[in-house]
Amino acid sequence: MNVWNLAEGTPIGEPIYVSDGVYALAVGNWNGRLTIVSGGEKGLLQLWEITTGGPIEEVLALEGHPNRVNAVALGEVSGRPVVISSSSDETVRVWDLPPAATGEASLGADEYGKWALAVCQVNGRYMVVSGDADGTVRRWDFAEGVPIGKPIRGHKGVVTAVAVGNLNDRGVVVSGGADGTVWRWDLAKALPIGRPLRAHKGEVVLGVAISELHDRPVIVSGGSDGRLQRWDLASGSKIGKPLIASTIDVRIGVGEVNGRPVMVSGGLDGNVRRWDLANGILVKKSFGYHEHGVYALAVGRVDGRSVVASGGFDGMLSVWDLAKGRPLGKPLGSHAGVSALCIGELNGRPTLFSGGEDGTVRVWDFLEPAGVARLIIETSSQIKALTQIAPSIVVVGAHMGLMVIKIADQAK
Repeated sequence: MNVWNLAEGTPIGEPIYVSDGVYALAVGNWNGRLTIVSGGEKGLLQLWEITTGGPIEEVLALEGHPNRVNAVALGEVSGRPVVISSSSDETVRVWDLPPAATGEASLGADEYGKWALAVCQVNGRYMVVSGDADGTVRRWDFAEGVPIGKPIRGHKGVVTAVAVGNLNDRGVVVSGGADGTVWRWDLAKALPIGRPLRAHKGEVVLGVAISELHDRPVIVSGGSDGRLQRWDLASGSKIGKPLIASTIDVRIGVGEVNGRPVMVSGGLDGNVRRWDLANGILVKKSFGYHEHGVYALAVGRVDGRSVVASGGFDGMLSVWDLAKGRPLGKPLGSHAGVSALCIGELNGRPTLFSGGEDGTVRVWDFLEPAGVARLIIETSSQIKALTQIAPSIVVVGAHMGLMVIKIADQAK
């Protein structure tokens, strides 16, 4: 992509390599800054800031279209900055953009969208780790609602996935980004552990997870290249060959079946698959099919058995017995553009939390009839990630920042 001075006919900055290609462009004003919006072959929208005398840098990426973006526009609706896009998937979408920064970031709305979330406990206190649209990983004190230390920088582009775990009795964060790299960070010191892993070169890392293999922590990553990768967390060395899990865009989860660690993948080809983590063998070819691709996965336990929940842009939510590969009841109704899932518990009952591109968080009871959501919560912002932090509290990552939802009356 090239940017030119219209009056003088001279280039502004260096040519910009856009990994997804450029099939649509618009120029406009966002929060007082001259901004370019580009639309790509695989449905990715990217926003680029033009600064006087400085480099042209990507400041935000919007993921949702499964097919090529054909047209984009940048403007305002009722005073709110928005991007409008049309795609070969036969949809037109309106995207809310983050507003201008109003001061120090807090556990709430801020300048940067939250694309990924993980939760851990440090010295008895909950810590939220977020992956942000500005390329940083941030740590938050949940009780106080304030950031811990400075943002952790390393990725070039959106941080699309985060996971937390332990390595030699110290907390670690694993992050994946739109730059195709996976980073390992010391949670307390906010310093990198070794060099970044070139996990999905030239593509986007869509998911990272931490599991254990032969008493050693390992990383599993999935990317827009359709592949699964396994890494030794301590050394950063690859484990086996990349596994072709889909034609494109792989989301991942990890779990255990009969004492063996497993990986679960869901791709834009619509299939949910189970893999043996140790040998990389495909154990279950497909649990089921989502017509417009799998955009969210969650692995957990319900009534003592391992399950996987999957959601896609077909609006369907499905839950499967991970060991037997059989559905647990019928699909859980319709939810436009499922983009995040979490398996948890409310009032002693197994519960599925889902977030969507429609800006809603929905609460589903595994034991109630199919299609009945116990609760629908409107957030007015596209949901990218969510996790349960306590029996009645869910933390949500969205384009407008971090949100905390407390369900006051769990029985209702």
